[in-house]
Amino acid sequence: LKHSTPPAKKKGAYRRSFEIFSKGILFVVQGIDLCRFQSAEKIELERQRGYQEDLRVTSERMAWLDTAYGQVQSTISTASSLLILVVGGVSVAAGRMSLGELLAFYVTVGLMIGHARTVWSVMPQIILGSESLEAVHSLLRTQDLAPYTGRRRIDFQGGLTLRSVHFRYRQEPVLEGFDLAVPPHTTVAVVGPNGSGKSTIAYLLAGFYRPQQGSLYADQTPYDELDLAHFRRFIGFVPQEPMLFSGSVLENITYGSDTSDPADRERVTAAAELATAHEFIRELPQGYDTP
Repeated sequence: LKHSTPPAKKKGAYRRSFEIFSKGILFVVQGIDLCRFQSAEKIELERQRGYQEDLRVTSERMAWLDTAYGQVQSTISTASSLLILVVGGVSVAAGRMSLGELLAFYVTVGLMIGHARTVWSVMPQIILGSESLEAVHSLLRTQDLAPYTGRRRIDFQGGLTLRSVHFRYRQEPVLEGFDLAVPPHTTVAVVGPNGSGKSTIAYLLAGFYRPQQGSLYADQTPYDELDLAHFRRFIGFVPQEPMLFSGSVLENITYGSDTSDPADRERVTAAAELATAHEFIRELPQGYDTP
């Protein structure tokens, strides 16, 4: 059994080491510009070398245990066969067992050992697989606690109100007694230094966060009563760090919207013109359908 697996506990350590190494490489690839801007190349190289060294050590341990585990299985099987032949031979010589009985017993035990080898070889994989599945199941069981659970749907007109809102991250207060009223069809700019709560206000209005104190209203309807999934369809939101995903330009622009109606193409074009993106999109090889 040259390809037998090591004990699940050791292989679990290898899996965790490999996960850390993979996450580190993924971070470096995705954040290469950040590393360069922050002159953190040396720091990241040292960090990733540490992850790589840990992976090398755990890989070596797993390889040695793999070999030892296989040798133990092979030794037990061989020793069992030899013991049967020795004891059986003595019994045949003493007349307590016939040669046919010895051969029948030896073949039967050989078949049982073959099945036992299969069980021994797959048992660590079953244990390790259960550990991996448990990690996945624990992620799936994680409750995404919605800040609001209302079911009321409104035809949102654009009026937003925050009254005496208090919000903090852990123990750090960000907003204290904050009030804001945005009537429909008006433009409001919230200006302030980093950390003053501008992004927090946006996330509160989108219903991603719930204030520790105070209340929010959409067209005089309390957020507690709103069906937030329906409400957000009336909101356009550009995050601080926008994301482009694999797909066409059209799919990136219309993500979350139904574009089956040909008239929607006109809306997409109008939106791109407002964003000053229409001209360079039109010059792409496939226009809005360019991957």
